[in-house]
Amino acid sequence: MDTMRQLLVTAALGTIVPAAVTAQAGPDGRQLIPEVRSHGTATVTVNADLALVTIQYSANARTPAAAGKMGAQRANAIRAAIIAVGIPKDSMPTAGRGGWWGWGGARSQIEVRNAMRDTGYVTRDAFTVRVRDLRLVGRVIDTALVEGAQTISNVEFRATDTQRDALEALRKATVEARARAQAVAEAAGMRLGRVLDLTTDGGGDEAVAQQGPMLAEAMYTKAAVMDAPTTVVAPELKVTMSVAARWELVPRER
Repeated sequence: MDTMRQLLVTAALGTIVPAAVTAQAGPDGRQLIPEVRSHGTATVTVNADLALVTIQYSANARTPAAAGKMGAQRANAIRAAIIAVGIPKDSMPTAGRGGWWGWGGARSQIEVRNAMRDTGYVTRDAFTVRVRDLRLVGRVIDTALVEGAQTISNVEFRATDTQRDALEALRKATVEARARAQAVAEAAGMRLGRVLDLTTDGGGDEAVAQQGPMLAEAMYTKAAVMDAPTTVVAPELKVTMSVAARWELVPRER
């Protein structure tokens, strides 16, 4: 029994580390309670229910104002075509004077090009389309390219409600942590007592995965799109939760 009281075993991520001496005393002079520490991690696979498609476009003209106007016209054409595909208006930037400068479109820049005596101006901009019907992601990409988009810079997939999945991952992580602690206790000839501490971290309400960069060259023509439509497969997303715990070690009952 004295030998059992002298055991202080720590399990961290499955590694068992015996303490050198456990006849230690706390600040108040009392003997410390033997304990075991363990860590559990669990991952749950979830399905994406939202895709964010970032569309980049440009236009050039002899003056900055003209370049900006042409860029706005191109954005309007792309947006109108995407709406026709079946994407709601509120899934893209709202209209403003001179173009689409609302949510998701604040990346405009003007580039000056000097060629001999002529000076040209190029406006570059981008906006993001929120696609909730993932079957339409490929059509959104192809439609944007046909209407003059230069690049689809990335496609980001998200699972917007993962609370239930996070709780399931927490349960699994807790079971794993206890199983590891139990194995250590049994190997030491003892058993688990009270839970002394239990903490968790990781996860969240939204799982995110990015597929990309998906680059579509400017030579991607309307004919090419019709011959070989873009197919985008949503990846599996994962929610991971971790649990760290401490249990009291007590002698086995005889």
